[in-house]
Amino acid sequence: MSNGLMEVLGEDLKTSRTSDLSIAEQTRQNRARNIPRPAFNENGKPILTSVWIPSTEQLHEYRTDPFLKSIKLTGRTFPHVVENLVLLYSDKGDIVYDPMMGTGTTLYVGHKLNRDVRGSDLNSDRVRLFEERWRNYVGGEMPSAVPASAEEIPMEDNSVQLLIMSFPWFDSWTFGESKTDASMENRKSFDEFLEQAKKVYVECGRVVKPGGYIANILGNAYHKGVFYPVCMRMPQVMLDAGLELHYQFWNLRNTAEHLKVPFNRSGRDTKVKKADKGHAWDVHEDIMIARVPE
Repeated sequence: MSNGLMEVLGEDLKTSRTSDLSIAEQTRQNRARNIPRPAFNENGKPILTSVWIPSTEQLHEYRTDPFLKSIKLTGRTFPHVVENLVLLYSDKGDIVYDPMMGTGTTLYVGHKLNRDVRGSDLNSDRVRLFEERWRNYVGGEMPSAVPASAEEIPMEDNSVQLLIMSFPWFDSWTFGESKTDASMENRKSFDEFLEQAKKVYVECGRVVKPGGYIANILGNAYHKGVFYPVCMRMPQVMLDAGLELHYQFWNLRNTAEHLKVPFNRSGRDTKVKKADKGHAWDVHEDIMIARVPE
C-alpha cells in the first residue's frame, strides 16, 4: 500500500477498526473517492469476494513502491493479497509469519498494519537482501528474519496467529541457493513435491495457534507439455497434515482488462503452444486457507 493511500484511508485501516458507517455507505464513499478498499464489518474485518481483481493503483504500487520494486524475484506476492489476508485473519499485535519470505512482502505489508511480523527463508541471500532493503527504504526496528527451512521453523509451538507462504510452483522457478538444497523446486517428481508439502504443513501446524490460519498462495503448473494439478491436490495434503480446510480465494494476476479477447499477453509467458494441448494461459493464483483445529 502506498504511503499516500495509507494517509487517505486513515488510522482505522492500520488498526483494522471500522467506523459507524453502514456497509453500503462505506462502499459508496470508497467508490466515490476511488479508494481500492473493501468495506469493514462491525468487528473490523474486511468484506471480501472470493475473487480478487487488483485495481490499477494496486498494480502501480506493486511496480513502483520503493521497497517492493528494489528487487526482482519471480513469483513475488502482490501487496493487496497480503493486506487482505492480514486484515481478515489477524488483529493488531498478532504474530504474522512467512517461512518462505522471499522479498519480504508479507513482513513489509504486515508491519504497515501494525502486526508483529517475522519471517525466514531457506535462501540466506534473500534474508540478507531483505535486511538491506529494509534499512534503505523503511528504517526503524528491523523485523526478525533468519535463514531457515520451512520444515524447521524457528518459532515456538502455538505462537503464530497467521502464517502466510507461497510454495515454489512446480515448473522450475528458481528460489533456493542451489540445486542441492532442500527447496521444494528441487523435488524430482510431483509426488515428492507433495510429500514435502505435507512436511511443511505439519511444521506450520506446530507453530500456529489452535484456531489460527495458514494461507498458501500457489498455482497449478504446466511444464514441458505436462499439467501438474498442484491446487487440486493440495487440499488432501492439508488434511493429511492434520489441518482443517477453511476457505479458498482466487487472485487475478492482472487487471480485468487483460481478460478481454484478444488477450493482452504477458511478455514473460511465451508458451503459446499450450493451446495445442488444450491448455490455457494462467492469469490467476489460488489462495488456499487452512485452519489449525482447536
